[in-house]
Amino acid sequence: MFLNETELIEDMVNMNYHSGHLRTKHGHVPLHYLIASNGKNKEQRDDLVRMDNRDIDADPNYWLIRGKGEVAVFGLTGLVKEVYKKEGEEWRPILFRPNAYGNFREFSGRGVEEIIDDVYRTVGTLKFRHETGDAAQYEVAELERKKELFNWWTQRVIARFGDFRKVYNPEDIVPDFNDHMAIIKIMERCKRGCLYCPERRGLKLYTEEQIEENADTALRVATEYHGDNVSRFTELFYNGSDWFWNYLEPNGVDPLKIIEIGRERFPNALKTYAFAGTPTVNKVQLLDKGYHRRMAKEIYSFLIGHESFDDITSRFLGKGETAQEKKDAFNTLKDAGVSKIKTIIQVGMIGEGFYYKDDKGDRKFRSRWDHLEETARHIIDMMGMKSDRHWFNHRKDKVLISRYQPIDGTPLKRLHDEGSIVKPYSEPGMIEEEIEWLREQLRQNGVLVETEYEYAINEGKPADKHIPMETEFRPELVARLKAA
Repeated sequence: MFLNETELIEDMVNMNYHSGHLRTKHGHVPLHYLIASNGKNKEQRDDLVRMDNRDIDADPNYWLIRGKGEVAVFGLTGLVKEVYKKEGEEWRPILFRPNAYGNFREFSGRGVEEIIDDVYRTVGTLKFRHETGDAAQYEVAELERKKELFNWWTQRVIARFGDFRKVYNPEDIVPDFNDHMAIIKIMERCKRGCLYCPERRGLKLYTEEQIEENADTALRVATEYHGDNVSRFTELFYNGSDWFWNYLEPNGVDPLKIIEIGRERFPNALKTYAFAGTPTVNKVQLLDKGYHRRMAKEIYSFLIGHESFDDITSRFLGKGETAQEKKDAFNTLKDAGVSKIKTIIQVGMIGEGFYYKDDKGDRKFRSRWDHLEETARHIIDMMGMKSDRHWFNHRKDKVLISRYQPIDGTPLKRLHDEGSIVKPYSEPGMIEEEIEWLREQLRQNGVLVETEYEYAINEGKPADKHIPMETEFRPELVARLKAA
């Protein structure tokens, strides 16, 4: 996030700040747009601004910049996400929500309800630009709608997140889940038998009627809490283990029909997402070479759970495809014109390593570094600056590094617990060492990396005391979380 660039926060909310003084230490003025203000000067001034992001593919936010030394960040639907407070010379997070699951973490001792209500009460005291005569006529209707965005209070916020659970199951994985994303569930479980996955085997494809009912539920819940601002739902996730099962299975609903169902309910959802699998992508390519090009016009981004590019580790985890087959699937979608592909890599699945039998039946040990080094090598070959394909084509593609979450009832969790085949970590911090190593290897070679994907597989909750991975955008938040 742009917010967490420390130098920008410091410059924004210094002693004589107001939104007109937004400027970094390097003289850069971030793109921002004043929406409302209390009109006061210096330390008493509160401004509400729309703040655009450095990353053209990232969503903007709304910021409430308060004269008492606080910054609150809201998503595109007006729901508060983070609150920071100036303590001496440092900015400290006092409220944090990683995504749209609604699991707030509070660090000030004031309580979640007090912080959230205080933020929205402050917004309620501001005069929006159309109310002070400072807006052009063409801006008035949009500013009136923006004012409605912030008609929230704690209990309504909590109820909203609770009711949105009607559109997904606790075991569902929803990557990049945000406040302006709608979810339509299209299937249950999967045909594959990956050791780590709670949705393994027993694929159940929904009928067209079931998909329509799920889409209606998603629209009804969104409209109940967002009213006309449901038009701000610009992203749509088709919730299922693999989009292409509907094409390959005889009882599958035509994917174009599923897209029509989603578009009818959420016509402004320009960014659509779905999971895809290496075997299904490659099989569809063999059956119909033009199919992926047609899908690229409808699905903005596919997410592929590659987990590892080390063939031995992949086979151990229940994924039989090779690294080359994974690269073939990635390149097939990219060549077809898919705007963004996110490849998911899991770190920590095999602890320090695992024992296996080779082709001769001899017992061998495969270490964590075998998995990581092979994975880094193949991803750099596939997506890095020196890849055979023009690097510019991968400017939106990312690698999501996922911290392995042991899930009860899965075979891999049992292997970790038994400790005879999978060797558990012998020292704390080893998984962080792996994540840091892989992240740096990829970034040094021009691969874009995200490291907060674990929230998608744990309903937005940190596992034990795990916190978001430290990134260049969130150093002060990480410091606070580590101290909590």
